[in-house]
Amino acid sequence: MTYSISGGLEYVDLDNDGNVDVIGHTGSTISEIELYRMHENQIKKVNINKALEATEGVAFNADLKTFETWLKGQRVQYTLNAKDYSLNLVSDSK
Repeated sequence: MTYSISGGLEYVDLDNDGNVDVIGHTGSTISEIELYRMHENQIKKVNINKALEATEGVAFNADLKTFETWLKGQRVQYTLNAKDYSLNLVSDSK
């Protein structure tokens, strides 16, 4: 499978497993983030915006390794759970 990414790229080890993950930033008014990572010798891709059902865009905070967006009027932050590849809520602005 071949992926074409038009936009900025960041290389980061999201879960400190020694493997580099690729985060692709696309979009103009509403930013979209796609995560590319190796899983069972294949590159897997997930659209973070769709996974979070985010309509206002998603930002990646490289210092905290979090995905940030606004959901239902609240700023929320998620991290990647490497065990099951889910996104875990780590904070909200309640």
